[in-house]
Amino acid sequence: MSETVVGLFESPIAANQLVAALNANGIASDGIRVLAKPASFPVNSATSTPEIDFGAALYRDLHSMGATDGECEAYLDGLTRGNVLVFATGPPARLILKLP
Repeated sequence: MSETVVGLFESPIAANQLVAALNANGIASDGIRVLAKPASFPVNSATSTPEIDFGAALYRDLHSMGATDGECEAYLDGLTRGNVLVFATGPPARLILKLP
């Protein structure tokens, strides 16, 4: 059975190091998703609120994965500050890493 874990990292470099470690531990690339706040949001109309829509959709996705309201808010706040989220899905034993 697969599980999904989520981590918040201060830099893309740290997130990429985790991705490499997960790959080396047998997690396939299609089981890993890296998410950072987009540099810009497309505006489709005068009433478009793409940044709010992005945050609301991510909040719903995180909540559907089992994140608490507090965790969802912390992840969204982290993205707003420029941090990077990494989602990894796979067998629980392969998601456990020993990082330096």
